[in-house]
Amino acid sequence: MSMKLTKEEYRAVRKHLNYTQSHLAEVLGLTRETIYRREGGKEPITLEASRALRYELVAQRGEFTLPKV
Repeated sequence: MSMKLTKEEYRAVRKHLNYTQSHLAEVLGLTRETIYRREGGKEPITLEASRALRYELVAQRGEFTLPKV
């Protein structure tokens, strides 16, 4: 299993957290456009970006597993 999230997984985690693209961008110190591009497959989701979103999932929900896509 790859540690990098797919665009579908990235979006599913954001939605599972009940975050808008704007809110996730604010939490991660990014722009909403960056989140939009990642979810649309126009910008690669790096290992670091995947980890940051996973850490947010754990911090907010105490969950270690990804939601179903």
